[in-house]
Amino acid sequence: MFRLKTPRKGLNQVLVTLLALMASITSIPVAAATEPSLPTPEGLPHGVVVFVAHVPPGLGRLTKAEFQRALVQAAAEAGRSSAPGPDAKDYPGIANRALGERLDAIWIQGQAREMGIGVRPREISRELASLKKKAFKNEAEYRRFLEEAHFTRRDVRERVKIQILSEKIQVRIASGLSEAERQKAFNKFVREYEERWRGRTVCAPDYITVRCSNSPTSPGA
Repeated sequence: MFRLKTPRKGLNQVLVTLLALMASITSIPVAAATEPSLPTPEGLPHGVVVFVAHVPPGLGRLTKAEFQRALVQAAAEAGRSSAPGPDAKDYPGIANRALGERLDAIWIQGQAREMGIGVRPREISRELASLKKKAFKNEAEYRRFLEEAHFTRRDVRERVKIQILSEKIQVRIASGLSEAERQKAFNKFVREYEERWRGRTVCAPDYITVRCSNSPTSPGA
């Protein structure tokens, strides 16, 4: 669910490690005793395809334009030169990956805020410089990667930010736990984390996945 792949350059090997990181986080109490009501899928603002509650300002609404950019990037990760149309055979899988990657970014930042965890711009710059040194021979190769993956420099900084936040959450939660306690707590967190954030997410009818609270296959639906 958290896996991100970029076959052409292997971004997942260096810049994005969400699967491993999120599998290494334990339980966190919910900040509020009750959840506010979400808008209905039909009640989403025009142009908004996903709404997520309890996230930092500016992150709670995913627009069609933002989804389309994520779709282009997910298509590149799948080895495609362009994004598939809705009628394409591989569209459902690529669209689901695109939406999943955006939800990962939103949910993790929301989780970090609830825990009081942040990241400074200079931390991102320092980590990005280190990752670029490991993954690319020179700046030209890095620029080629950005072009092939349809990433902006801002996109990469966001992914590095998510990685840093994930690592900080891991450190915060794992502190003081034995190895045996950690694994049990980690498994418990994954279940609670997914349930909590799924319950805070509503998707427009044409963009529903199992990670949306209004999915017919979501628990409790």
